Amino acid sequence: MTPTIGRTAPLVHRDNRMLAAVLACAAVLCATSQDSLMKYLSGGYPIHELLVIRSAAAVPIIMSIVLTQGGIRSLATPYIGLALLRGLILFVGFMSFALAFAALPLADVVTIYFTMPFFVAALAAPVLGERVGAARWLAIVAGFLGVLVMLQKDADLSQPMTLVAGLADPAALLALLSAASYGVGQLMGRPLGRHVPPAVMAFHQNLVYLCVCIVLALVFWAWAPTEVENKSIRFLTRPWIVPPAGDIPIVAAIAVLGSLAMPLFSGAYKYAEASFVAPFEYTSMFWAVVFGLLLFGDFPGPATWIGSAVIVAAGLFMIVMDRRTGAIAGETP
Repeated sequence: MTPTIGRTAPLVHRDNRMLAAVLACAAVLCATSQDSLMKYLSGGYPIHELLVIRSAAAVPIIMSIVLTQGGIRSLATPYIGLALLRGLILFVGFMSFALAFAALPLADVVTIYFTMPFFVAALAAPVLGERVGAARWLAIVAGFLGVLVMLQKDADLSQPMTLVAGLADPAALLALLSAASYGVGQLMGRPLGRHVPPAVMAFHQNLVYLCVCIVLALVFWAWAPTEVENKSIRFLTRPWIVPPAGDIPIVAAIAVLGSLAMPLFSGAYKYAEASFVAPFEYTSMFWAVVFGLLLFGDFPGPATWIGSAVIVAAGLFMIVMDRRTGAIAGETP
């Protein structure tokens, strides 16, 4: 999944909820399509190769936005260290997400990713000093119970003591690491967004992705382990390969879709408040199921549907309660 950039930066445009909804849905479709195609190629390509191509393709798009919003000098922000650190944390999140969907159905990984708002809510108190009320803690607990339920493919859901066993799957732990990393990145984006434009944060984030993946490509070109059975590890450690002619359109589509998702997400959160836009990100569950069925023949079982419903309900409950709290406190809804 592609993370949103600087959601909390001050809005400088007049709100347009219809436009925000369209942009959010388009961003989700681009991001989920990109993830589906990357999963499709995960059996023959290394993740670092796909990310180098995607990140390189994103450079001109992001640079065009930087030039129109703040100029080239805005890249030399005094907060460049924090921007790069945030980019590195988000890189860990995306890499974990990609390695997880190499081994798990895409719908499962997307569902676990939706625990990200719960990590944000849980860390808001110790990191930002925000008060976390009882409603948030209730949503956090419910969300993680939903993850435990969905990971039980063949277990008896009436036996609570068997629920934790699903977390023993390394791919599930990678998906949770992805959600936690994105959550930390979002927390950093709140204060950083007051000083650094979204396009500048996107540029430095993309720069980290590109540089780290070039290093990984060089490392695994010089040394690549053989006879690796784990799908996630194989996706990470394969050496770079030249795409055959039949795969070039797919690789190009990944680059284009990933490049479009970032500015579309930024636009969505620019034209409407986060509490309005965030629920539209849940549409990625629909696309994950559709692409999983069409490309891989994966159809979620009962445990996935039940866990997904719990996570989505908990997330929407937290958004609604935060919105009401903000309205009571006199904040702009």
